Amino acid sequence: MSKTLLAVCLTLALAAITLPALAASNPAETVPFDHWAYDAVQKLVDRGIIIGYPDGTFRGNRAMTRYEFAMAISRMLDALARDPNMRGPQGPAGPAGPAGPAGPAGPAGAAGGAAGPAGPQGPAGPAGPAGPAGTVKPEEVQAICQKLLDEFKNELKDLKSDVNYLQEDVLFLGDRVTALEQQSGPKVTGWVNYRMGFASSLYDMDGGDFDLYSGDPYMPELTDHRNDFDNMTAKVGAMGKITDDLSARVVLKVRDSDPAPVALGVFSSVDAVAPDQYTPYYYSEVIDVDTHWGEELWLDEALLDFNFSALSNSRVVLGRQFQSYGLGALVNNARQSQQGLRLAWSNILKTNLDFEGFVGGSDYDFGDSCWLQNEGDGYISARLGYAQPSWSVAGNWLVDGVGSERGWGLDAWARFWGGRELQVSFGRLTQSIQGIEYDSPLQPHSEPIGIMGMVDVWKGNNWALQGYYSQADAEYNPWYSSVNPYFEAYNRFDTGLGWVQWGRWLDNPLVIPNVRAIGGSLGFQLLNADWKVCYYNLDNMSDNWANTMWYELQPSGVPYNQLWALRMKKEIANGVSLNLTYAQQVVDEDVYVFGNPSWTMGSADFDNAQLLMAGVAVGF
Repeated sequence: MSKTLLAVCLTLALAAITLPALAASNPAETVPFDHWAYDAVQKLVDRGIIIGYPDGTFRGNRAMTRYEFAMAISRMLDALARDPNMRGPQGPAGPAGPAGPAGPAGPAGAAGGAAGPAGPQGPAGPAGPAGPAGTVKPEEVQAICQKLLDEFKNELKDLKSDVNYLQEDVLFLGDRVTALEQQSGPKVTGWVNYRMGFASSLYDMDGGDFDLYSGDPYMPELTDHRNDFDNMTAKVGAMGKITDDLSARVVLKVRDSDPAPVALGVFSSVDAVAPDQYTPYYYSEVIDVDTHWGEELWLDEALLDFNFSALSNSRVVLGRQFQSYGLGALVNNARQSQQGLRLAWSNILKTNLDFEGFVGGSDYDFGDSCWLQNEGDGYISARLGYAQPSWSVAGNWLVDGVGSERGWGLDAWARFWGGRELQVSFGRLTQSIQGIEYDSPLQPHSEPIGIMGMVDVWKGNNWALQGYYSQADAEYNPWYSSVNPYFEAYNRFDTGLGWVQWGRWLDNPLVIPNVRAIGGSLGFQLLNADWKVCYYNLDNMSDNWANTMWYELQPSGVPYNQLWALRMKKEIANGVSLNLTYAQQVVDEDVYVFGNPSWTMGSADFDNAQLLMAGVAVGF
């Protein structure tokens, strides 16, 4: 490129830098017609170097930014490449080069025929001399540039100041964002769950409907008002970071129903001097699943969570909290939170080993929620696991449970065959809540065990089939475990004296002392809603019902041995879901009660238990 052409390009570039971005579709509306720069601006517009904004304006009331300048330069270079007129007038053509040698003559045609084809073209002659230089002179370009600089010196000064201020604002904004990230305020979370419907177990004896235990009239029809219920449960809490290494959470909870009852098998008193003179036996104590009454607002969680910098990948949680190992066959305090200190250390020294341990109280007031507990009743549990991306195993220890409970267990998890998962929990009690060792003269039973297992049988795009199995020996009843989950009673007759309490199996994995449960669930999507069908078949393992609510009934088998439910959940707004449930418990008519083979569930006209429930859940 010649110096003259380079000067022209520089002139255009400086014009693009210093001219304001024109505010109208016609630059004449911004630059007066008689302005010395009008023609230069118009040429920039005509050649597409300044094209204005998407709204059709040029915005000439402000200086051009660095980014607009860069775009103008880019367009100018493109224009130079595609438009030869941007390179100045072309000089006159040079003289023609000498003619090349004649090609060979073609074959002679027939007499009087047409001429044959021409021979190949000879080589091109040498290029002619360059044309004369363009008419633009360097001193003229310099003069134009000086005029541009003088004309827009104020705008250039303001632009420089604006850029400096903008850089300072960006830096200040970055500091504020960093500070907000480091010191974010507490986040309020919670949910409200409202359910209403009908729940009933129907039976008829001697032509009259009555309660087997109290003599009161018993619910003759599902739609009878005595079967109505409406349960409302709500949680609200706040969580947030206090420092980089410390966060906190506080959660309040309330419900409008009283705690649900569960049974605790108690070993009879015996003479410590001559135990063989007494026949040991169990009896059942009815205990509330938790210690909170209806309409009582309580502190469900209150904890401090430390990232323990002294040990990499470790945390220390101090305060009122929940914990669970695997499926919770041995340790799961969803029944009610506990106060204490928990250490969790994952991938210890990069060995893929994980440790978790809890030391605290068995209850909020450190004991005395059950008469079997002593004041100052401590609770100690621990877990050590080994994890790989597709499988893990862990050993669990109940060092000192509620009362004098002791036990151990194992957990395993695996992912296989297209993302399916298998999870198993095993627990064994070695000492009862009363401190009596199993398989001893005072407790002539082998150490009771509990097993829980879930497996993905099949998974599709919009459906999944899951299998389930559980069994628990009659004496297996750890106070804080999945055997005693948190659940709510649906009306005052949902006591578990006949059927299995609804919340116990609809809202939790089903595991009951002295019961073997086999079943599963099918989940699928239909009509933009999530559906789930679940089914369990129940069978007893012995005739010891001390750890169940069927202790007074003393059935020969599980009274209601088939449970099934159809559930639907549909999100009707952001964070708001509608829930519908129909469930049934099928009575085993061949089971007899009170040790009387002639008095069966069928002959006493016990009917199937039914539940129809609708609810709305709101999370925030």
